[in-house]
Amino acid sequence: MPAFEELRYIQAFARIIGVKEDAAIEYAQRKGLNALVDNATQLLTTPVQREKHQAFLDLYRMSSSINTRNPIISSPNDASAFFHSIMEKIYDKEAFVVAFLNTKNRIIDHEVVSVGTINSSIVHPREVFRNAIINKANSVILCHNHPSGDINPSAEDITITRRLKETGEILGISVLDHLIINGINQNKMYSFKEKGVLEQVGDYITSNSDGIAVKEAKKEKKISVVEQLKNQSTISKEKQKTAPISAEMER
Repeated sequence: MPAFEELRYIQAFARIIGVKEDAAIEYAQRKGLNALVDNATQLLTTPVQREKHQAFLDLYRMSSSINTRNPIISSPNDASAFFHSIMEKIYDKEAFVVAFLNTKNRIIDHEVVSVGTINSSIVHPREVFRNAIINKANSVILCHNHPSGDINPSAEDITITRRLKETGEILGISVLDHLIINGINQNKMYSFKEKGVLEQVGDYITSNSDGIAVKEAKKEKKISVVEQLKNQSTISKEKQKTAPISAEMER
């Protein structure tokens, strides 16, 4: 928290509790801001102050709990912190979790879609987007962990992401990101969005030996479409050539 915000916080605390502002500032400098909230007994000299402090503490904890459950996500780090809090008890197993967000990017709910081996047959778009629709979500963020500690995406991870992103586009529910976390270090994660992979995930369909996404354009699909157009053009021209002959035969 920036210094000026800390000062405003201390000033508000002093006004609410009814203690001297200078004393609160000095206490926070010595003990820290957290101590001012959790253990300010030295400042509380009257029953009224202690009662107000208890009420303040209750509200503070309630607010913190609400913000933890339904935070606003403005960066991959915010999302990572949320998913770590959800998955902290299942770090030894691979789990796939989806967060549902409203138009302000606030998480309104989440769902643990799968625990165990993650593959495209288990993580089906139906399972992911069913609750997104029920919750009237504007967007979703995907996350799964790699208990091994290697956060690089596998070919299966990329396939799942591509499939879910395409489904989301059809339903009008954006896939904002897909995070891979290692389960222990909250700062160690792989963000498809941050790496620029999410925007081109339709072309990222393989991975190299290290598990790092490698761009491979869907050449087969593009060639197939071109061939279809050429075939249609050829058929159309043949029809035009045979049309006069057919007309003569009818005569």
